[in-house]
Amino acid sequence: MKPLFRVLGRCAAVLSAIALIGSAASLYAQDVRRVTGKVLDAETKEPLLGAVIKVKGTKVGTVVRRSDGEFSIDVPTNSSQILVVSLVGKVTEEVNVAGRDNVTIYLKNDVLELQKVVVTAVGIEREKRSLGYATQEISGTSISQNREQNLVNALVGKVAGVQINSSSGSPGSASYIRLRGINSITFNNQPAFVVDGVLIDNSDYAAFTNASNAAEGSAGNAVANVDQVSRILDINPDDIESINVLKGAAATSLYGLAASAGAIVITTKKGRRDGTVNVQYSYNTTFDQVNKLPELQMKYSQGLNGRYQGPQTGQSASWGALIDTLRYDPTTPNPWDKNGTIKGVSDAPNGKPVTPYDNPKNFFVTGGTTTHSLSISSGSSWGSYYFGITDARTTGVIPLTDFQRTSLRLNGDVNLRSDLKLNASAQYARSGGRRVQKGSNLSGVMLGLLRTPPTFDNSNGYGTDAVNHPDAYSFPDGRQRTYRGYGVYDNPFWTVTQNAYTDATDRFIGSAQLDYYPESWFGQDAIGDFSATFRVGMDQYATQEKNIIAINSATAPAGRVVLGDVRNRNINADLLLTFKREVTSDIQARLTLGAQIFHNDFLTAGVVGDQLTVPKFYDISNAVSYTPYASNGTLRRLGTFFDAQLSFREMLYLNGSYRVERSTTLPKDNNAFGYGNISASFVFSELFKEEESFLSFGKLRVSYATVGSDAPLYALTTPFTRATISDGWVGTPIQWPLNGVPGFIQAATLGNNSLRPEKREEIEAGIELKFFENRIGLDVTWYQTRNVDQILQVPISSTTGFPFQFLNAGTMKNSGVEAVLHLVPYRDEDWNIGLDVNFSTFNNTVESLAPGIQTIFLAGFVGTSVRADTGKPYGQIYGPGWKRDPQGRIVVDANGLPIVDPNERGWGSFLPDWILGGNLTISYGGLSLSAVLDWKQGGKMWNGTRGAIVFFGTAKETESRGALNGTFAGVTIRNGVVEGVVEQVDDQGNVTYVPNTTPLPNGADQTFWRTRANSFSANNTEPFVEDAGWIRLREVTLSYRLPGAVTNALGFVKGIDIFLTGRNLFLSTKYTGVDPETSLVGAVNGQGIDYFNNPGIRSYGFGIRANF
Repeated sequence: MKPLFRVLGRCAAVLSAIALIGSAASLYAQDVRRVTGKVLDAETKEPLLGAVIKVKGTKVGTVVRRSDGEFSIDVPTNSSQILVVSLVGKVTEEVNVAGRDNVTIYLKNDVLELQKVVVTAVGIEREKRSLGYATQEISGTSISQNREQNLVNALVGKVAGVQINSSSGSPGSASYIRLRGINSITFNNQPAFVVDGVLIDNSDYAAFTNASNAAEGSAGNAVANVDQVSRILDINPDDIESINVLKGAAATSLYGLAASAGAIVITTKKGRRDGTVNVQYSYNTTFDQVNKLPELQMKYSQGLNGRYQGPQTGQSASWGALIDTLRYDPTTPNPWDKNGTIKGVSDAPNGKPVTPYDNPKNFFVTGGTTTHSLSISSGSSWGSYYFGITDARTTGVIPLTDFQRTSLRLNGDVNLRSDLKLNASAQYARSGGRRVQKGSNLSGVMLGLLRTPPTFDNSNGYGTDAVNHPDAYSFPDGRQRTYRGYGVYDNPFWTVTQNAYTDATDRFIGSAQLDYYPESWFGQDAIGDFSATFRVGMDQYATQEKNIIAINSATAPAGRVVLGDVRNRNINADLLLTFKREVTSDIQARLTLGAQIFHNDFLTAGVVGDQLTVPKFYDISNAVSYTPYASNGTLRRLGTFFDAQLSFREMLYLNGSYRVERSTTLPKDNNAFGYGNISASFVFSELFKEEESFLSFGKLRVSYATVGSDAPLYALTTPFTRATISDGWVGTPIQWPLNGVPGFIQAATLGNNSLRPEKREEIEAGIELKFFENRIGLDVTWYQTRNVDQILQVPISSTTGFPFQFLNAGTMKNSGVEAVLHLVPYRDEDWNIGLDVNFSTFNNTVESLAPGIQTIFLAGFVGTSVRADTGKPYGQIYGPGWKRDPQGRIVVDANGLPIVDPNERGWGSFLPDWILGGNLTISYGGLSLSAVLDWKQGGKMWNGTRGAIVFFGTAKETESRGALNGTFAGVTIRNGVVEGVVEQVDDQGNVTYVPNTTPLPNGADQTFWRTRANSFSANNTEPFVEDAGWIRLREVTLSYRLPGAVTNALGFVKGIDIFLTGRNLFLSTKYTGVDPETSLVGAVNGQGIDYFNNPGIRSYGFGIRANF
C-alpha cells in the first residue's frame, strides 16, 4: 500500500503546485459595476430559483436565491459584459448588459435537450450532442418511484441494449446485468459501477470461495446453497440523482480494464445552491406474493406401481394409488399424520376420505418491504450539502427469510476560493439478512417441497404457522418428520427454522474531489483555458457470514457450523488536466490529460465445523472436526490517457482518446498495452436551424474503439490450494486437513506467464432524430463487436500433470440494433401523455475456442450444462436427448419405449432474440400514471425442476396415467403406441428405420417417466429445455399530488404525493416452472438453469412522499 499512497501524494502535490502558480498569475485588481434583475420562466413567468448567472469569459457568478427571482452580480468592467444564464432543463441564454443596470431574463424549456450535459467516463462532463457514441440516462425519480430495493432491477425495460435477470424473488438476491451481449467467454460480463467517480464493487458472493461454497461446492457454479447477494444492493435508490449507461467500447475506453463490459455511472444527489432548505420524507410498504409455481398433480398418492406406500417406507415417489380410493384409519395411530394411518377403502370402509394437501399453499406466506427515507439538503453561493438516511426492511415469501439495509449518505461541496472547489461524499450502509437453502441441495426448500406427495402434509395441520410448531417438522426425539420418514430430503419447515444462513455487511464508500479552474494562468495566451481535477475514492466492506445445519439434517446429519469473513477494498484516484481553446470563432478544441490508479485487495477466510456435540448449540467450539479455508489477493492497475475533441460551429465534433494501462495480473515484462477510440458526431440539423421544419434535431454519429480485459488473479502461476475431492452428486466434498493431517495440491489449471489481455474491437453507428419540438424522437444504433485473445481454461494433455491451462485462444462476435422511440401524443396545460419504447436485438457467435476444443463448460451438472459452443450463440444448453433417425424421427426400442441418446447436444442458447421495454406516462393535473411493459422474445431455460418431479410423479403432466394418449415430453403416443421408428440392422451392417407398431408395456406411464422421460435418472435434457421468453407488466405506479391550496394551508409543507405501486402484476410465458426470470447459479455467466430455484414474486404497495 505504501507505493500507492506515495503516488496519490505526488498527484495531490502536482495539483497544489498548479493551483499556486495559477493563483499568482490571476491576482490583479478589477473594476466592477453592479447589475441587478430577475430570472423568470418564459411560459409561466414564475421566478426560477437556482438559476446560475455567470459573466462570460470569467469565473464571476451568482445564483438566484430569492423567491421573487431577483439577483445581483458585480460585472468586471473589462469583461465581455455578457451574462450567461443557465438552469437544468432550460435553454441557456446569453444577455448583453452593456449600458444596462437592470434586466429581466426569460428562460425557455429545453424540450430538445440541446444543451443537456451527461457524465461520461472518468467523470468527464460532455454535452450529449457532442458524443459520437450511444448513452442513455435515467433519472433518479424513474429509479426510485417503483420502490425496487435493487437499483439494477429498476433499470429493466428503461434502457436499450441492457439485459437484466434476477436470480429469484428471495430478499436480497443478486441480479445479473449485461450490456450489448457477451464480451468474455469465461470471465466478467457485467459492467463496472461508478458512484460519484468511485469504482465500486458489485461482486456476487458466489464469485468468492466463501463460507457457504466451502461446504457445498465450487465457486462460480453454485448449484446449491442460498441465493447470493450482489453488492450493488448496498446503494440506496433514494440517493440517486441520475444514472448514465455507457454501453459501448467507445463510451468506456477511458475507464480501461475495469469497464471492458460497459459502465453504469451513478450520480448521487446534491444540495441546490438557492438558499433554501429542502426536507423530504417518504414512507412506503409493499406486499409480496409468489407469482408462479410449477403445477403439481393432486390425484395420486405416495408409492409405486399404483400402491400406496407411506412415510415409514421411505418411498420417494408419488406413483401410488388414486387418492380418492384411500381412507384415514383413526384407530391406527400414525406419527406422520394426525388423521391416522392411510389405508385402502376396503381396509377402512368407515374412515374419513383422504384429501390431497396443497403443500405450496401451506408453505409460502405474504412478504413485503417497509421503507422509511429522510433527506435534508440546502446550499448557497459558497457551497451545498445533502444528507440522506434510509431504512428498508424486507420479509420474504419463504417463511423467516428477510433482508435489511440501513444507509446514510452525506454529500457536500464548498468553494474554497473563487477558483477552487472541494466536493466530498460519504456513504455508510449496513445490510444483511437471513436466507434459505435452494437448488441441488438435500436441504433445499423447493426440492423438499415439490417432491412431497400430496398425501403428506409438511405442516402437520398448522399451515403457514408451522414455523412456530416444532412438531410440524420434528419428533420429540429430535429426528425430522418428513415424507420419507426421518430425513433424506429436509422438510421445508425444518430447513427454514433449523438451517439458517445469516450475514451482515458493513460498507463505506467515500470520495473527495478538488476542482481548480483559474480565471487565467501563465499558459493562457498560448494554450487557452485550463482546469484540473484530482479525485480519490474508496469502497470498503466487511461481511460476516454464519451458516448452521442442525443435527439430523439431510445435508450434514451430524450437524455443522460454518463461519465466514469476506473483506474487500477498492481504492482509486484520478488526476485530470483539461485545456480548452477557441482556435477560431468557429472551431473549439479541448484536450484532457489524465492518470488513474486502481487498487483492490480482498480476503476471504472461515472455518467449517462438523459433528456438533451439543444439539442446537451453534458455536464453532461445539464441533468435533474443523476445516479452515482462506483466499486473498491484490490487484493494481495504472492507466495514463488523453481525450481530445475538435468542434466546428457546434455542428461537427471529432473525438479521440487513447489509454495505456498496466496490470499486475499480466506478465511483468509485458504488461503495458494500449487501446482507444475515435468518434464523430454531425448535428446536421444545424445546417437549416434558421428555417422552420418539422425536424427539430438531427445527428449522425460513428465510432471505432478498442478496449481490453486483463487476466484473472494468479493465472500466470500455478498456486497450491487445499486438497479437495468432490463430484456433482456428493453433497459434502472430502477436504483436507483430514484426520488432522493437512494436504495441498497444485491448482488444476496450469498457469501461463505469456498471457495477453483480452481485446474487444467495436464499430458503432447511429442516428438521432427529433421532430415537432421533440414530440417525436428516434435514436437508432447499430454495433458490431469482435472479441479476440479470449483467456480460456483449455484442456491439455494429461502427461503435463494438469488437465487445463490458461491460454489466449477464443474469438467471439456480437452485433445488434438498439432503438429508442420517444412519443408525446398529446400535451396541454393539464394533460401530458408520453411513451418511450426501448428495443434491442442480440446476435452472438462463438467463432472459435482453442484448437481441437468444441465446447467449454460454463455452469451446470454432469448431465445438463451451459456451454460456449464453437459456431453457435453463447450459452448453449447441453445434454442428452431423444435418439433420432436421419429424418428426425424418435427411435424406439424393442419394448416400444423411446430411446435416450447418451451423446450430448446443444438445445439452444439462453440469450434472447430481442427485448422490448415500453414506458407509458399519463398525467392530468396532480394525478400521474406510469407503467413499464417488459417483453423478452426467445432465450432458452433448462427446467430441471420439471425434469426431476416427473420422475417423482408429483408433476401435473404425470396425472394422465394408464394408457398414455397424447404428447408427453416431446413424444407423441397414440393408443399406447409411440409415434417413432425402430432401428433395424441387416447382416451387412446396413441400418434402416421402420415405423414402430409395438405398444407400450403394462405400467408404461410410470416406466415412461421414470426410465426415459426425465432428467433425474435418465439424464434426458431435451424435453425440459423450454422457451423462457415472457411478456410482463413490470411496473405500475399511480400517484397523486395534493393541490397547492391544501399544502399551503399547512404552511411548512411544499408538497405531498400519495402513490400506489405494483411490480410483475401480469406475466405471460410458455415456461412451465417458476418465473423464468431466475438463475440457479446467481449473477454469473452460466445463466439458463432452473433446478428447484426459489420462486419469483409480484408486489403491491402504497406510500407517501412529503416535501418541507
